[in-house]
Amino acid sequence: MTKKKFSFIRIIAVTYFIVCILTLVSIKEVTNCAFAYEPSEKYYGSIAYSETTIGKSETERIEYATKNIRKYDRVNVTFPDCYNTDNNLENACANVAGANIINYYDRFYDDFIPDYTSGRIVKNQYVYYPMRMNQSKKQAVINTLYSYMRTGLDYNGTTQAMFKQGLTQYINEKGKSITYNNVFSNKKFDIDKFITQIQMGHPVVLYLSGFNLTSVNYHENVDILNKSIYDNDTHIAIAYGYQIVDYYNNDGAIINSKVYIEVASGIRMVVSTGVVFYYLLDNNGVMDDAEAVNVY
Repeated sequence: MTKKKFSFIRIIAVTYFIVCILTLVSIKEVTNCAFAYEPSEKYYGSIAYSETTIGKSETERIEYATKNIRKYDRVNVTFPDCYNTDNNLENACANVAGANIINYYDRFYDDFIPDYTSGRIVKNQYVYYPMRMNQSKKQAVINTLYSYMRTGLDYNGTTQAMFKQGLTQYINEKGKSITYNNVFSNKKFDIDKFITQIQMGHPVVLYLSGFNLTSVNYHENVDILNKSIYDNDTHIAIAYGYQIVDYYNNDGAIINSKVYIEVASGIRMVVSTGVVFYYLLDNNGVMDDAEAVNVY
């Protein structure tokens, strides 16, 4: 065999070997992508939040000599309590949260929910109707937002960006504008910013990774906090008020202080009881972000 012919064969062999290696690497990379890919944004709504959804029970007992509600406010004396009633919708907490926002502002812009009135005046205060009244009209809003927010198309739930995009689309179609005002500072919840927005009448969207829903039983010199803990679930809820409570002993020293954030949870089993529920700040889980919503 001539040297020229041998060199040609060697070149073909080396080329074939390189092609094989590159092919194997490509296959490996594609395989790794298929099994290791994760969404770049967090999706909220990790469970269905149905009638049977309850968190882990926990009780905290606060005994005190005196207490002082240092600060207190709400956007309104009551707030909408929408929840999902359509079993075909999964991971719908973002859609329910959006429906609560729309229902709230329907009081000011009556065509937000067609052929529907959100509440009535009782003793000079505006009281929102419960979910069971005109339920089908409220559910229609939830279903619309499920589509607008593209919930569950790629992954279970809805991202923060998808939530805002879908809610904005709904509001804009009604001929109104919407703004989102962040109430975080240095990546942490800013209670002063939050209070300012509540005082302006703007409900606040809470993006939660693990959370608690807390009710309080009041007794003489004892507050009993009944908590439902959702350690591993992502959720979107709407905050519409707050209480900052300081507890004192007999010597007048503060022994405890709590920030109770009043929320529309969107969880059917919870809201159907008619009990006011709070998100107890700095108790369980992480608040990823919070944004006040203004519609005008």
